[in-house]
Amino acid sequence: MNFLVKILSTSILILLFSVACKKEKPEVPKENELITTLEFLLKNSENPLDSVFLRFFDVDGMGGIPPQVTQVGEVKANQAYHGSLRLWDETQNPPGNVNVDILATANDHQIFFIPQGIDAQFIYKDFDPNGKPLGLQVDVITGSPSTGSLRIVLRHYPNKNAPGVAQGNIENAGGSTDIEATFPIEIKP
Repeated sequence: MNFLVKILSTSILILLFSVACKKEKPEVPKENELITTLEFLLKNSENPLDSVFLRFFDVDGMGGIPPQVTQVGEVKANQAYHGSLRLWDETQNPPGNVNVDILATANDHQIFFIPQGIDAQFIYKDFDPNGKPLGLQVDVITGSPSTGSLRIVLRHYPNKNAPGVAQGNIENAGGSTDIEATFPIEIKP
């Protein structure tokens, strides 16, 4: 009987020890979202009928087929606009609203607005649970007439604590790019 108790006790200890020492699998980061379409709507803060719609569509999501870029409306100088960004996966039927995923994982994403040659400022209006910028909603202040482009980049796992990142500087952000779109822009008088 003592022998049976010893074996049973030893077996229970080994079992408890093996369960207690079991290594947890590290959490595997979610892959980048498939995004085929980026839509950026700018509405004039004083005149909602004055709006600009930018659309970037890439059927293979940053693949070999060139994207389609369209703009409806004119960006005017010395104006205040509110910008709303919508992201879609149009490989699904109906198209998947990627904004839902971005909002659910806001700590892991940031959208950067990079004006090149145009006089415009972008001010974040939405934030993740830690108070860091997200970028689905921005205010845009245009300056003097100018011509150039606007580059919009969605970063996955950026370092939001790196210098300048909270102010929209992508240089120190790191992470990987979910989607990048460039629009030719002319700010008209």
